[in-house]
Amino acid sequence: MKTLLYIALTPAATTPSNLDALGRLSAAFVVAPTVIVSRQTESIIGALGMSAQSIDGYLGEPISSRLLAQPPIVAQAIARAVAARRNVVAIVAPHTPSHLDFLSLLSAALEIPFITNINAIAPDAIEHLICASRVVERIPLPSSTFCATFQSSIEAPQSPCAEIAARAFAEPSIDRSALRSFMPFDSGDFDLDTAQIVFAAGRGIGNAENFARLTDCARKFGAAIAASRCAVDLGWARSDLQVGQTGKTIAPDIYVAFGISGAIQHLAGIRQAKTLIAINTDADAPIFESADYGLREDANRIVQFLMGDLPPGLSATPSP
Repeated sequence: MKTLLYIALTPAATTPSNLDALGRLSAAFVVAPTVIVSRQTESIIGALGMSAQSIDGYLGEPISSRLLAQPPIVAQAIARAVAARRNVVAIVAPHTPSHLDFLSLLSAALEIPFITNINAIAPDAIEHLICASRVVERIPLPSSTFCATFQSSIEAPQSPCAEIAARAFAEPSIDRSALRSFMPFDSGDFDLDTAQIVFAAGRGIGNAENFARLTDCARKFGAAIAASRCAVDLGWARSDLQVGQTGKTIAPDIYVAFGISGAIQHLAGIRQAKTLIAINTDADAPIFESADYGLREDANRIVQFLMGDLPPGLSATPSP
């Protein structure tokens, strides 16, 4: 029986929007997905009532925690299992930095094509975003097994067997809002891919504790939380929160940048934001040139003010 192999290594892969996208892909290929989860996501998938296999279960052999922490070894092991089964149509995952890295290892081990950032799929072709998501490239649908990362908003044709494929996907019988009760991380309770308001932090936020404080502030205002590559590299934020050329591309109504300088790689991920508000102490920060509103102030002071810990007296100034 043919299957679509879905790799869910991080909680980002289990968001409602990404699971909905998986359902559309499954219907397009008229196959049921096999969901492979890490220990980090196993409890989340289980809470949704979905059928999934741990990495150990898919391989049919236990893997030590030490080896699970080494992606190249895990990728080689999964590649051997895929090659032995010969029933995988495609190996897919959401377009996040961690899944990009892992699928690149997997595609190299299997020596199969790797297509990144798919946003549409047709019976005979695939469209994906290139050049920092500025260009859509249309390529023929591979005739053999391939790896791919996809946007949660991916467009896929409705197959005549879509209803059967949807049932095979085992749509959870419980409300997906229950997912929040099982998340072993602080997501801010809002999906970054579809959020209308996003609070994002960069190096200027200072440290991991301040990033956590901003996360609380984002929740208070109904905003999703995001991070620059610098904040992720410093270990203050998870990689699935990264926005930019090597992270996610989003289009919120309001994007508030706390302590982000505005490197061109980061701006590539937010170019579709309707309103950009920049908060930075550096008057020469490049982000002010792209911002609709700029506030030359300490980002953490603004967070304190928004949380009610400072008296009023701060005001936003439209950027030139």
